[in-house]
Amino acid sequence: MLGEALPSTAFEGNALLPSFEMVTWLPLIPVNDDGNRMGITTEGIWVVEAGNGLLQLREPESFVSTLPLLEKPRSFISQQIHQILDSETLGSLIEQTFPIVDVIRMGLEMESDYWANLALDWFDELSIIDKQQLVDILKVLSKAKWTSQKTRQKAIRKIGKLDD
Repeated sequence: MLGEALPSTAFEGNALLPSFEMVTWLPLIPVNDDGNRMGITTEGIWVVEAGNGLLQLREPESFVSTLPLLEKPRSFISQQIHQILDSETLGSLIEQTFPIVDVIRMGLEMESDYWANLALDWFDELSIIDKQQLVDILKVLSKAKWTSQKTRQKAIRKIGKLDD
């Protein structure tokens, strides 16, 4: 699928953790200052570099390593994807598969005021359908004692906008 649309020089090989199964993937987005990157396998699975290999971004806990993305503007994701991919069509297709809802969900569920606020900033750029997937988490956040009053109020405003 993806491998046929791009030159083979754009791809890298690495091992999936914990199985050490070798996969071919396309690094697309720098995640943190340590040089870890996020990308997509030739099979269309999003992965992130972690230690000596790649983690598949499928289980909720695997998204912890993507949290530093929330420190960047949402447009950073698009810019990085389109910078690597010359094809506007292919770039847009890959961008549509980016697990944005899961990254935001992790930020909201980390029980960290810092990550919750950053996730709430990205929330505004979601489609209404994606926002609806997170409304229950926003309701929990709006009552959470671990977060600041400012963050709780921000969550309440987001819920209110969905009800309009």
